[in-house]
Amino acid sequence: PAPETAKKLRTHKSRPKVLSYCDTAPAWDVPKDADFLFTFFRGWDSAPRQKPDGWPFNLKWMQIASAGIDAFPDWVFEIPLVTTGRGISAEAIAEYVVATIFAHEKQMFDGLLARSADEWTKRTLGLVSGKSVGIYGYGAIGRRAAEKLNALGMTVSAVKREASQAADNVNFFASLKE
Repeated sequence: PAPETAKKLRTHKSRPKVLSYCDTAPAWDVPKDADFLFTFFRGWDSAPRQKPDGWPFNLKWMQIASAGIDAFPDWVFEIPLVTTGRGISAEAIAEYVVATIFAHEKQMFDGLLARSADEWTKRTLGLVSGKSVGIYGYGAIGRRAAEKLNALGMTVSAVKREASQAADNVNFFASLKE
C-alpha cells in the first residue's frame, strides 16, 4: 500500500505486520505465512498464467482496493475470501460525469474563457436540463450518476444485464443496441 495507507494499517488495534511490496516484488509474491493480502489493480495484468507453487499459501482473505477484478488471474480466487472496493469511488466518479456533461454543454474547453475583449466570442450555451443521457452499466457508479443527472432535469436511460421497467426515473435496456 501507499506509505500513508501502510501507516494507518500499522496503527490498527490488531497490530498487523504490514509489508509494502509495491515497487520491489509482484503482489502475488506474498510471505508464505501471511493471512491477508491488501492489493491494488496495478501490476496484476502481468501475473503468471499458472499459479505460484503453494498458492494461496496461508492467505485467508484478499481485499482488492478497486472494484474491477478482470485483471486478476483465475487462481487468485482460490483464496477463501476475496472482497473488492466496489462503490468506493461512486460519488467522485458520478461528480466527474456531471462535470464533464456541464463542460461539454457550456463549451468550457472550446475557447469560452476569454483573456481579452478581442478573444470574446458571443455564443449560446447549451442546457443540461431536458437533455437525455445514457449510462452503460448500472452499478454503484451508474446509480449515483443517474441520481445526480435526474436532479438536473435530464432524462436518464441505462443499460443493465436484466432490464426491467423504469425505476428511480431511469429507463432500462438490456443491451446497447436496444
